[in-house]
Amino acid sequence: MKHEIIELHDVQIIGMAKKIAFNEAKEECPKFWGEFVEKIVRPVFFEKQAPNAFQKAAIDNGVGEFGLCTCDIPNHNCATCWEANFGACCKNTFTYVIGGIYKGGDVPEGMQLFPIQSGKWLKIHFKGGMKAFQEQYTKFHKEWLPAHPEYKWASNSCCIEWYQGTDIQSPDYQCGVMMPLDAQPRFNFNTVGLFTNDNKAIVDFYTKAFGFITSWDGVQPNVEMFLGGNRIILFPRDAFEQMVSKKFQYPEGFNGTMELSLDVSTFADVDKEYQNALNHGAKSVLPPTTEPWGQRTCYVADPDGNLIEIGSFVE
Repeated sequence: MKHEIIELHDVQIIGMAKKIAFNEAKEECPKFWGEFVEKIVRPVFFEKQAPNAFQKAAIDNGVGEFGLCTCDIPNHNCATCWEANFGACCKNTFTYVIGGIYKGGDVPEGMQLFPIQSGKWLKIHFKGGMKAFQEQYTKFHKEWLPAHPEYKWASNSCCIEWYQGTDIQSPDYQCGVMMPLDAQPRFNFNTVGLFTNDNKAIVDFYTKAFGFITSWDGVQPNVEMFLGGNRIILFPRDAFEQMVSKKFQYPEGFNGTMELSLDVSTFADVDKEYQNALNHGAKSVLPPTTEPWGQRTCYVADPDGNLIEIGSFVE
């Protein structure tokens, strides 16, 4: 499906609203559009009547350009509504709005304002005009969206149908849906890196003392080590200084600027792993101690003086 990313900010939809049961949506939504035609389109555009306040507000704000689907179910979005409700004998209701972008002015009786989420939206273009709308809508939810996990529907948000043009019978009539995208963080945490005096000594220590695994070939300056789903990286201090063309000062003895923290199952495991670390060359910083906040913890230092905490809250 043709698609694009657009941005909407501080937008409100003005329009006619109606509560509709999910299991009646395929019949009731077209009926509601029929009411829109009879209230606004026919008298103003076909019969050339002077618009009243309701009709004027609709024309001025482009009511009919959008169909907004929203509801009060918490912690959901229209994708989860689709999975749980559409196609089932579900009597839960959603609010369907025939609307347009609010440009200001009075909101007449019979119309409401609906603020929509600011940010990035995915705009999908359907093929085949209005005759193919339901088929394309189903395909979007059941096939296209699951096949594109990179587009995540924002929670507690709505879905907007969009329509553009006048000849709804034409296969080239422009229509589709828009969904608000889940806001992505500016950064994702990657890893912790240690600058080392001797990569081999640090690799030997962490693999033997704590069970880290690595595929390091013993030659490359960059080392990755894994413990479960977590990763740390190593890089020689002299190689890093050469890379950035700068000299650095390093702590002598214990490095009190940071720590690596490891959890174990029980208090007894804290004592056992503390001794195991010492047996593999760690230096003691704090023997196993039960703290007032209920944690048994200890600290050791690796061969470069980096602090490692081993702790548990389970006695």
